[in-house]
Amino acid sequence: MSTGGERPSAAARHISVRCREPLRGDVAIAQVLAEIPDDHALKGMFFRRYVDALGAELDVLLPTLDAPPRLGRYMPFSTYPLADYLRLFDRVARSRYAGFGVREAYRMLARSEVEVFVASTLGRVTFSLLQDPAAALLKYPESFGVLAFGPKVRAERAGEGVCVVFEPYRGALEYAIGVLEGLVLAFDQEPALEIEHGDARTELLVTWSTHDAGAPSIRPSMPPPSMPPSSAGRPPSSRKPR
Repeated sequence: MSTGGERPSAAARHISVRCREPLRGDVAIAQVLAEIPDDHALKGMFFRRYVDALGAELDVLLPTLDAPPRLGRYMPFSTYPLADYLRLFDRVARSRYAGFGVREAYRMLARSEVEVFVASTLGRVTFSLLQDPAAALLKYPESFGVLAFGPKVRAERAGEGVCVVFEPYRGALEYAIGVLEGLVLAFDQEPALEIEHGDARTELLVTWSTHDAGAPSIRPSMPPPSMPPSSAGRPPSSRKPR
């Protein structure tokens, strides 16, 4: 599915994703965390809603973090380790979407990340200039570069869709799927993805179609708590050895 002169690695695996078909299976969070480079980071604005969602359970998670926030508060424009973000994200996804498989829980929670970006000044300005999913997806690498640090990301038109390329992708792939779906859903279109996931490069070809008026709406929003945070038990550390 490579759109340029290079091709994904020979070990790349192909994944097809449809908007209304759930992802099945678990996420090996310890393995995911172990593969994230130390220089991969994210702005604090994306941490804050998960701190609010976790409530008192944040105190349980703090010892597992590589860089706990000062006084338990994430500053919106400061940067924090991506691995720490995924620790919080994992906990909230498993509790808020407890009735789903973990891969689907990650995807559904990631769809709502668009709301966090749009709530920021940069997001409001950016989205005010976008007319359709193609424009949003093509703009994604620029916005990603402002808010996250680590992999190289680019996007280009590919037929009727847009191909987003990470070189490399580190983290839970379900997160990237959900974020890109969320961008398309924001324009009331239904996304479909064809993915080539390799060690050195991951390509996500995103296409979309008009929402069927007779089908239930898909809203990328984080739901209210489905269980008390304390009932989930103590999480494994998943910290990298120092």
